[in-house]
Order: sequence, then C-alpha cells, then structure tokens
Amino acid sequence: MEFRCVIFDAGQVLVNFRNDRLLQALAEKSEAEPTRGTPAYLDYLLFEAPEALVKPFERGEWTSTQFFQIVRAAINAPSLTEDEFFRIWNDIFLPNLGIDTVLDRIQKGVRKMILSNTNPLHWGEVKRGQEALLKHFPDDAQILSYREKARKPEEKIFRAALERADVAPGRIVYVDDRQENLDTFVEFGVHGIRYDCRTDNARVLASQLEELNVIATF
Repeated sequence: MEFRCVIFDAGQVLVNFRNDRLLQALAEKSEAEPTRGTPAYLDYLLFEAPEALVKPFERGEWTSTQFFQIVRAAINAPSLTEDEFFRIWNDIFLPNLGIDTVLDRIQKGVRKMILSNTNPLHWGEVKRGQEALLKHFPDDAQILSYREKARKPEEKIFRAALERADVAPGRIVYVDDRQENLDTFVEFGVHGIRYDCRTDNARVLASQLEELNVIATF
C-alpha cells in the first residue's frame, strides 16, 4: 500500500506536555476544602472526569474567558485573575526532540496533517512556541477540536479529517498516543500507529514510518 497522507495527533506525539505544574499552581490558588483542592482532584475535575471541564472548551462551546470563569468558580479560587490563569494554563509544553527531523524526512507527495483535541489557549501557545514544527502544517492541514466542534474519539472529527485529507482511508497513516482514538479511526480504514513521546523518542516513530515507506531511509 502506498500511503499518501500522515495525520498526527499533537499532544504527546508532536509536542510533549505536562499538566503537573498547571495543577500544582491551581491547587495553590484554590480555597476549596482540602480534599477538593489537591492536584489529583483538580486533574480529575479538569481532565479525567466523564464531564471534565476541558471537554466543552475543547469542543469550542466556551470562550477562553468563559472557561476561566467556570474553572475559577469550580476550584474556588476568587483571587485568580484571568491573565494569571492563562499563564498557568499555557505553562505545560515541552519539545519532542527530534520530531522536526522526522517530519523533514517524510516522502515528497505525502501530505502531513494534525488532528488534535485542543483549545484556543493551548493552540495559541503551540503556535507561539513551536514555529519550526508548525511550518510543516499549513492552516488547512490542522483539524482542531475547538474549530470542528467535536473531540476525539467522536466520529464527527474523524470524518472531518478524512474530508480534509481527500484521499482514500486506506492511504492514510494516523499517529496517536491514545488507543481509544486509534481504535475509532482505524474502523474507518486508516492505518494506525500508537506512539507516545513520553516513553519513546522520535527515532522510534521514525522507525515505524520507515517500515511503511512513509519517510526516506538514510
């Protein structure tokens, strides 16, 4: 099979992120009772609960200001200002060293795209801090949850990615760190690769893409 498009998740694939500093900073601002003001509880509230607060934000249902107001009330942090929250919220990203070289090696004629659950604050921070990375992905190659009004693993956002890719699903490689996202997209007929930059360096991904003849070998 000759692949014509590679679609990458952003977080923990193209860029690394860590929420621990964010959660600690918000815990320090929280005036909630002790069991509801810990980083672990805030992690559940913001990211892991079935109705986690980040999910509507990533679907584009709330503005950044509305999200700040909702989080401030939920964690009982009356002294937290909007500017302070935005700074805390965005202070999570780390580079995935070597990923730019992998992207440079993708074969000519193979399109590169991003498919990400994200929000306008985080994506703005990625654009400011990862210019070298994003040169590979023009705006029309960025399928972002807050723009599409849907999050992975919802089928709607995968259908949007297929429409934008404009090639048969069987000619698409999809890279994600979360198995549930891969499982859903693979059902459409794409080839899935699980990769997590927290545990594997960029050479591991390069090797997997080499096996599919998606990137040039040295």
